[in-house]
Amino acid sequence: MAVVATSNRDSALTFLRDEHQRTLTALHATIQQLKEQNAELCLALALEKDNPPAPSAIAQGKILDISPLISHCAVEAELEKARAEQDNLRLRLATAEQEISSTRTAVEERDARIASLEALIEQQQGRAEQLEVELQSVRETNNNNTTKISELTAMVAKKSSDVAALAAQLHRAKQQQQQQQ
Repeated sequence: MAVVATSNRDSALTFLRDEHQRTLTALHATIQQLKEQNAELCLALALEKDNPPAPSAIAQGKILDISPLISHCAVEAELEKARAEQDNLRLRLATAEQEISSTRTAVEERDARIASLEALIEQQQGRAEQLEVELQSVRETNNNNTTKISELTAMVAKKSSDVAALAAQLHRAKQQQQQQQ
């Protein structure tokens, strides 16, 4: 039973598609005919504008009054002009939206780059502060060592002086001993 229902449904869908296609084809043909008639009427109107009929001929029904057609053709021309302008504006809008999108992307990339550079700067500032602390420590150690070296130099100079004095005393003592002998 389900197979028959599916088959019937498929047949109905195919029929509807075919019917829809025939209707669309007929509508397109009618639209094309109307466009051609409109073009012919606009041409006739343009020709008649250059050589308008006498009002008495229009009143007697000998010539068709085409003033409504003139109005219709003018409206058609304005409508086409408005459509062309609308298409132009749509194109400009699409272009502007694309430019905005690419600008946003560029700004986001720049912002990401700025954030990355700011993080790098903070990291380098932290390292610079750390190196400054280490440099200060080395300077203090250097100053302490310089002070110690100065103290040791003074002690060595004093010891050298003491050794020289003792050497001189020893030398005198030897001389006295030799003289006593």
